[in-house]
Amino acid sequence: MTMAGGRARLTIVDLDGGREIVVQHDPRELRLRDGATWHARGQVERPGLEYERGRPATLSLTVVFDASRVAEDVDDLGVRDLRTLLDRVEVEEDGATVRRPPHLLVRWARWELTCVLTELDVAYRLFRADGRPVRAEVALEFTELEAPEATGEGAPPAQAPAGGGRRARPPWAVGPLPPWHGEGW
Repeated sequence: MTMAGGRARLTIVDLDGGREIVVQHDPRELRLRDGATWHARGQVERPGLEYERGRPATLSLTVVFDASRVAEDVDDLGVRDLRTLLDRVEVEEDGATVRRPPHLLVRWARWELTCVLTELDVAYRLFRADGRPVRAEVALEFTELEAPEATGEGAPPAQAPAGGGRRARPPWAVGPLPPWHGEGW
């Protein structure tokens, strides 16, 4: 996603509540952890490994909020909104009321990740004379959810092909995949 001038912005969309949070200052680093579970095949000293299932990816990042040039404090500029993404929501799923975290869509440039916020750590760094915080670093960790459109309703999650080969398209991928996709990735 780009804004005027072609600059990418980190945006968090609350898919349940319809809110969109545009982060004031973009992160310097995004850390994506992805993994799979493998199990040993055979009863030998060095057994072969067989793919069992993928694990949800996690996305970690730190963003900065700075209110030194405005009347508000950093809680007003977005920290409070981010904290509400840890609140539970009640939604109807399959005829029953389910309590769960809000489903989110995190967008950065050409990346998208359907996820939930699992951790938020705020470090207030600078204060006005009256004690209101004017600078904060917010560390966020998101855990991937399977996008409903990735498999269709009720369909099992996509799996890597038997015997290796090209891995299923990662749900955070947007646009063309890199040339190394499928080469041991």
